[in-house]
Amino acid sequence: MAIEQGYRPRFRPDKVLLLLVVLVVINAGLWLLVRAQFLDRFVRLENDLLHDNLVRANEALLSDLREMDILAHDWASWDDTWRFMADRNPAYVKANLDVDYLVDLNLDLLALVDAEGQVVWKAMLGEKGESVSTPLPAEVLTGKVGRAPEAEVRLLAETPWLYVNRPVLTSQEKGPSRGRLIMARRLDSGYLEEVSRRTRLRVSLIRLGAEEIPNFFAEEEIIGNDLHIVAAPEAEDRLLGYALLSDSGPGRNLLLRLESDRPIYGEG
Repeated sequence: MAIEQGYRPRFRPDKVLLLLVVLVVINAGLWLLVRAQFLDRFVRLENDLLHDNLVRANEALLSDLREMDILAHDWASWDDTWRFMADRNPAYVKANLDVDYLVDLNLDLLALVDAEGQVVWKAMLGEKGESVSTPLPAEVLTGKVGRAPEAEVRLLAETPWLYVNRPVLTSQEKGPSRGRLIMARRLDSGYLEEVSRRTRLRVSLIRLGAEEIPNFFAEEEIIGNDLHIVAAPEAEDRLLGYALLSDSGPGRNLLLRLESDRPIYGEG
């Protein structure tokens, strides 16, 4: 049958609109799929970076603790110190013990305690670097006098410290032990700012169970982690990570917290 002259196909806007909708839906689906894949990769990269930075920040504290332990070992396993704990010779104090040494050695506490838990000599600096006569925390005086040294992050009088406790022995590491030499440095805001500058990371200390920790963290999740490291996506613009520093019992577990930005995820 012949088509009448001048016939034009009818324009069907509904079909065109349907086609456009289908194309938009397909493109949107592909975009969401690609975005999800890339964001998943970015999240994994962020968590890996956060893990590495947590290890680096934790290592900065442990490095300071190791240096303190080496210093304490040299001082505690020394014939002069071993004899002083018996004879209390003032010449030893004049030659080797001075409050100014604490500033030079980046210490806040230096003490010698005899086998009965009596303080033989002590020097302590306050939070502003001033000499203070504050008594030693009970946890220090009741420590064991045995041969095993201690080097750890510890809560003393509700304050976190880098803490080293060494038995006083001869230069040949022989006993009997005549007491303990104690060195400690307060983990205050000044120290944490110093660590932040050294590592170029934003670090802080909090207790496990504090309100600042996201509520989806179970205590056993952190303590049970082999590396004691857990990462948490706090918000789209930042990432938080926690590393267990001290496991001293309920309410006394100290966590190192690291905060980092999320520029890539925020642009996603």
